[in-house]
Amino acid sequence: MRHILSRSGGIRQSAGVLVALGVALSLSASPASAATTTCVGKIESQTIDSNLVVPPSAKCFLVNTTVNGNISVTEGASISFGIISEFPAVLNHVSGNVVAYQAASVSLAFSTVGGNVVATDSGQVTLDRVWTEGSGIFIGNESLSFHSAVFGNNLVCANNQTLQLFFYGADGHTSGQCAVESEG
Repeated sequence: MRHILSRSGGIRQSAGVLVALGVALSLSASPASAATTTCVGKIESQTIDSNLVVPPSAKCFLVNTTVNGNISVTEGASISFGIISEFPAVLNHVSGNVVAYQAASVSLAFSTVGGNVVATDSGQVTLDRVWTEGSGIFIGNESLSFHSAVFGNNLVCANNQTLQLFFYGADGHTSGQCAVESEG
């Protein structure tokens, strides 16, 4: 199914949005005993066997990288998944969740995510050729952009200021700003 939507504006609050926000906040917690890698700068062609944290105001650039854990992008931080390949396939992978709260920017490209992608109250959020096994929850971001993004479960979008959504879908329920009205 092909969805194309490009518009700006907000959406009214609903019980579903509040539940999604609760899920987003609970996903950001990880066990204290889990190993953690801090990313500041560039990590290229590596496998990281731990959770990855981008500390406040830091910039993290992951190229052809696998993260066997969750990614947490903190306040004012930026993360970008990139590629170095003339003909890219899916070259980046996260086995867990990608969670950003008040991040400056989140950019995932040519990536698979084994869990959920959650971005709340962040700046620019971009997913380009991303496949997620879990849900996508995007609430209160300045800019939200999808190009060929697929979610294996639900997709919730609310109160994002600017949307540029092209070729995206969810196997589960799609709600809020990402819901596409049925055609005639």
